[in-house]
Amino acid sequence: MPGALSSTCTSPASAAEPALDFSFVQISDTHIGFKGEANKDALGTFEQAIARIKALDPAPSFIIHTGDMTHTQKPGAFDTVTEALKGTKAERVFYIPGENDVFADGGTEYLGRFGGPTGTGWQSFDYKGVHFVGLI
Repeated sequence: MPGALSSTCTSPASAAEPALDFSFVQISDTHIGFKGEANKDALGTFEQAIARIKALDPAPSFIIHTGDMTHTQKPGAFDTVTEALKGTKAERVFYIPGENDVFADGGTEYLGRFGGPTGTGWQSFDYKGVHFVGLI
């Protein structure tokens, strides 16, 4: 069915290691620095989401922020997001850029902070027998 999510085992090696129980959080479009009709309090909305993540029991193993952390790369916005997510009990945070995170300076600040192992922004990692890929 078009648009339906599904999963499959793509190689015998990944099938050999069973996935262990864990949870993760995906967060997106926090748009720190935005002020407008769509969300008159982007920072407040983000703080509510962080409070909900902190309340999870057990804590998520990791968090994936899938872009638009900032709104047009407002000064200090990347710091606001990273510091707030450090306050969760997640072991690690992965970042994938959105257009608002990279268009103002061609991605220089974003890639310098969150470029990942390839330095290009996309992420690929294994966690407890599951392979994750975060594409730009």
